[in-house]
Amino acid sequence: MRVRKLPVIVGLLFLVLAVFSWGALRKYQLDESSRETTVQLLEQALSSSSADGLVNQAHAQWLQSMPAESIRSYLNFAFDRLGPLQAMTSITGESTAGMLPDPGATVDASYTVNVVMGDVAFDTQVDLRHENGQWLITNLVLNAPALME
Repeated sequence: MRVRKLPVIVGLLFLVLAVFSWGALRKYQLDESSRETTVQLLEQALSSSSADGLVNQAHAQWLQSMPAESIRSYLNFAFDRLGPLQAMTSITGESTAGMLPDPGATVDASYTVNVVMGDVAFDTQVDLRHENGQWLITNLVLNAPALME
């Protein structure tokens, strides 16, 4: 009787391990792709004050609260006040993807990026949502004191 249960137990353990491994790999991939998207979009936008990349990858929800022209004005204002991007010194954050597969779950990501524009160092908050195989921006905040004066 014990001998017959062993293959079933081993099979179940293998299945659980496979599910967790797939979930861990998926989370790693989503974390990496969201981090890469954040860095690429910020580099493009803050180096040249071009909002095209941000607008092209803007989530509809963000565009409702901040239309494309407002995004362009915001970036131009920051660029005029601070100057071009000099460096990105660190990035922290991750996606909300779980270790267990949940096909219907919304996956968001949130990052804080330390940047230097001109001679001003500050944090930038970037929020993203994964839809239809791509990351879309749901929020961008440049936390530079010079922009709040």
